[in-house]
Amino acid sequence: MMQASQPDDKATVLYYEAVIARTTNYKSAANWVMGDVRSWINERGLEMNAMPIRPERLAELVDLIDAGTVNHTIASQRLFPLMLEHPAQSPQELAQQHDLLQQRDEGAVEAATRAAMERYPEKVVAYRQGNKGLLGLFMGEVMKATKGKADPRQANEVVRRILENENDQ
Repeated sequence: MMQASQPDDKATVLYYEAVIARTTNYKSAANWVMGDVRSWINERGLEMNAMPIRPERLAELVDLIDAGTVNHTIASQRLFPLMLEHPAQSPQELAQQHDLLQQRDEGAVEAATRAAMERYPEKVVAYRQGNKGLLGLFMGEVMKATKGKADPRQANEVVRRILENENDQ
């Protein structure tokens, strides 16, 4: 069971329990409740019962992240605030309406990787000579080109594959 140290501990625990009744990712649910949700409540000097996002909606958000439909950063920075503004709408609907869904388009990731390789040919050589820390530079370029919507796991695999293929210049 999650422990809270705020004055409305019981309300926080009840909210959390309602969230985990709808999702199996207990750790992520706890992180959201004690992170974004508590921060929003605390910043406004409110109590937990004033949270506009119903627990089942927060569980839907956790599941969207787990499914790779949205990434955690976009969920926290963009989708969660939208959910606060439009609590009756599902996170899935909001993500679709506001173009926040992760792209699983391998072609877009490949194009962004090749464009970055053209911009930084000396970094490609350094990477291939063993400086694997440069992967972050190329990943950053891909995420910038896709406005943060590329699936990070998929993008990482595609970027590595292209960078490690000597015939790809």
